[in-house]
Amino acid sequence: GELDLIFIKELINSQDYTYNEGWPFRGRPKEKSFLYEIVANERTGIDVDKFDYLMRDCYYFGVNCTLDWRRMVHMMKIVVKDGQLRIAIRDKERDNVFNMFYLRMHLRRIAYQHATCTAIDAMIADVLKLCNDVVFPDITLAESINHLDHYLSLSDHILDTISFMPHCNRNPEHLQQAKDLINRIRTRRLYTLVAETPPSNCNFKGTDEILRDIVGDNDNELMQSMVVSMVRLNFGKWGPSGDPLEAMLFYNKDGVVSSEKQYDECSMFVPRSWSQKQVRLYCKSEDEQVIERAKR
Repeated sequence: GELDLIFIKELINSQDYTYNEGWPFRGRPKEKSFLYEIVANERTGIDVDKFDYLMRDCYYFGVNCTLDWRRMVHMMKIVVKDGQLRIAIRDKERDNVFNMFYLRMHLRRIAYQHATCTAIDAMIADVLKLCNDVVFPDITLAESINHLDHYLSLSDHILDTISFMPHCNRNPEHLQQAKDLINRIRTRRLYTLVAETPPSNCNFKGTDEILRDIVGDNDNELMQSMVVSMVRLNFGKWGPSGDPLEAMLFYNKDGVVSSEKQYDECSMFVPRSWSQKQVRLYCKSEDEQVIERAKR
């Protein structure tokens, strides 16, 4: 029924809701609150979606998966906390839970936000910007999110769609530039990484400001050839301090629910920082002289 459809949407988009102003959901009543911690758990970050992509990506990346999700699920139970039914985990599973969040961060560091991946991300973003008024005859690509039929026609094959477009009367130059960029991606002629800051917790400026500070306002050619990528790594940010266990509910062998405890209260082996940031500077040009200027 209609309530079930609402429930499914709420399960998927739970991050769009806040628990600070009463019960925020319509699909299921407060008495079923634990159901909203299964698919996309914004409260603690432990959910089946995370289990799924961590297992899948470890397999395809060839990374040893340290996540024992079966044991974790076996150790879960429904408890009452602040008048709501919540999912809690046995306290002796703290290390297993922490390893899951560490694995998440590890995959982001070595794969999702690897320097090569962020270079390709920047190139695909440039392709989509160039094709904003090319893909659809009646609306722009950016507007397609508000037009269901158009939006549903977009998929991972968007680069193939652009590559095989025969012509475009609206902006043929942009289409050709986009095709050239796609060809560069497929032949591994990627944007060149020319500089990278050490990991830190500094509050960096916006990408445009960073680029102006580095290049200056007088070298427009070099400015157009550069792109800044912000890399942020953390353990999930479900705890106020960045500690992912800070938001967790644990119960002991007697079934008593303990208050949320940070990982450093249970172990001395904790990260020096729960997050880090880096700035990467790429050069779009394949001209060796421009690349050398960018490196300076």
